[in-house]
Amino acid sequence: MAGEVRSAPPAKPKSRRLNDQERLEILLALPGPKYTGIHSTARQYGVKVPALRQLLAQRDEVLPRLLATPEKVRRTTFRRKAPPAPPKPLQERLEILLALDTPKPPSTRALARQYNVNEIAVRQLVRKRDQYLPMLLATPEDVRRTRRVVYNRFANNPFERPPRAHVSGEDAGRRSHREDMLRLTDQDRLDILLAFGGPTPPSIPVAARHFGIKPATIKRLLKDRNKARPILLATDEDPVASRGLSEQDLQYTLDNLRAEAIYIATSLGITNFKASEAWLKAFRQRQGLPILTRPQPAPSRPIVFEI
Repeated sequence: MAGEVRSAPPAKPKSRRLNDQERLEILLALPGPKYTGIHSTARQYGVKVPALRQLLAQRDEVLPRLLATPEKVRRTTFRRKAPPAPPKPLQERLEILLALDTPKPPSTRALARQYNVNEIAVRQLVRKRDQYLPMLLATPEDVRRTRRVVYNRFANNPFERPPRAHVSGEDAGRRSHREDMLRLTDQDRLDILLAFGGPTPPSIPVAARHFGIKPATIKRLLKDRNKARPILLATDEDPVASRGLSEQDLQYTLDNLRAEAIYIATSLGITNFKASEAWLKAFRQRQGLPILTRPQPAPSRPIVFEI
């Protein structure tokens, strides 16, 4: 008829998952996968026939485990276990680079399938191996496994410690590059090199504002990253994390150093002592203080010479 409205076909019942008690009942009721009553059993439990055939085929493996499980546990609703969380980005990169460094490395296509990424991304990572590997090895494992990269928190503060208190726009214009470099500890240099060696480096003005130095100082520091980074990574953490220098240390010049060296030499009975500029720098740096070659005012404390 023209005005007849056809009803929708009945929806097929959704296949459900069996709990352990139902599996045990089916295995005890059905002798094998070719049993003629398998269709009626599938309708009774609301599952598909292929699922029952697969269960019966694994009888020898599943039945002992089900019999050893308490009934209360068997009757609990079966819940699919959540798949394991995928490795986090930095950990993935480290695992890929270490896997490719083995005697029989896997192909980039196999690694891309394993980590569910594009093969081009794996090849780009391999090309930047020398850049990524030191940074990844220097990062703690718990940091590598977090989704948020510590060195890339550039919205608020990209680095671990709070910004320097001596950030001043008026003072920054008069400071030399050497003075700016002296304001950085070894830990600051390491933080900067690791941050700019990461996959998403920060902006230079952000890092300069954080450490209270000029952007040009950051650029000069990054030029020597290949020389400085291995040294900083190999240095113990305590010397690397030593705090910054005082203003009195920043004003220490070669003239002050020469006077101090002569004073020490004469106190040891050495006469006519003369030291080259390189020797003076090495002598003072062994004591943990830097050198400024720009002339500074004479120190307030008197220097005594024994001649």
